[in-house]
Amino acid sequence: MLKQFIGKYSGQLQYESREYRFNRWWYSVCYQEIQREAIEGAGAGLRLMTSMKSAPVRMTLTWSVPHGECRPILAALQGIMLVTRAEAGCIGCSLQTDMHDQDEALIQYVEEWKSEEDLTRQLRSVRFGGLAELMERASKFPVMVFDLAGMIRGADYAEQIRGSGTGK
Repeated sequence: MLKQFIGKYSGQLQYESREYRFNRWWYSVCYQEIQREAIEGAGAGLRLMTSMKSAPVRMTLTWSVPHGECRPILAALQGIMLVTRAEAGCIGCSLQTDMHDQDEALIQYVEEWKSEEDLTRQLRSVRFGGLAELMERASKFPVMVFDLAGMIRGADYAEQIRGSGTGK
């Protein structure tokens, strides 16, 4: 049943830029389909259910840097990534590089958190302060994207959270 479901919707997968991440639609359809199958299996009829849990949130840095800066930035991000993975609420953290250009390398750093509260706590942390300092010292500032429940925000979101005491 699940194979038929995946085949049915696989043509509708949407990817965002170079990040190759699934659209929120895919997660909600999968969750609803699994719930429907579970209810039908129990003989309760078709009834779609939605989750009251908070959706995972993601911070993505996409950074085009000169090759000369690539190694030091990657080394710093690898250290930050190891610390991040041990933090409460962290679902995952990844680092990718693409030597797509003769002069520049593309670096993508992604953190995924269980909830927006977990993310805001991290944005106020000393660890994120180190990441912000790394971004400020580089010759080019990365594109920073926050994929929150129902909205996409930029670097202004981090500035807002770090500048406020409440996070919103």
